[in-house]
Amino acid sequence: MKFGPTLFALALLFAAPAGQAQEQVIGADPAPEAPANVWATSCGSNTRGAPASCQLSQRAISSQTRRLLAGLTLRFPAGGEANLLVTTPIGAWLPAGITIDVDGGAKQMLPFDVCDRDGCYASMPVSAEMLSAMQAGQKFNIAIQNTQKQVATIPLSLAGFTAAYTSVK
Repeated sequence: MKFGPTLFALALLFAAPAGQAQEQVIGADPAPEAPANVWATSCGSNTRGAPASCQLSQRAISSQTRRLLAGLTLRFPAGGEANLLVTTPIGAWLPAGITIDVDGGAKQMLPFDVCDRDGCYASMPVSAEMLSAMQAGQKFNIAIQNTQKQVATIPLSLAGFTAAYTSVK
């Protein structure tokens, strides 16, 4: 699979520091097979004995700049509705929002919620259909536009998603 100059250009146009989540490094050369476990999981509660909230996360990092290309976090709050958070570098064309899909299937557009010095963010509730598609899928695609309105699609591996999801549910 070739990611080509689009991802390299995206890395240069959308420069933001890398975070603490599991990372999938993407470069301009053909990418090696995705590692089996690219999903970071964590659970915690505010007080002892309180139900735990959990999350799964993954980030795509440029191999050239070591900067964020895109990130995905699924949050499962104790007693609340599951939520999906997409992170992009700063420099995105905000009116275009973010387009997401699993394996090129039904596309959903998310408006940006907020941007800060670390990136821009969009969120939505996670439906049972989306969770099922992610468990059966190979790639979670995040498409964004830069300020020159050039579209770049960043694929995140869904390898190991089902195991990670099962471990926090």
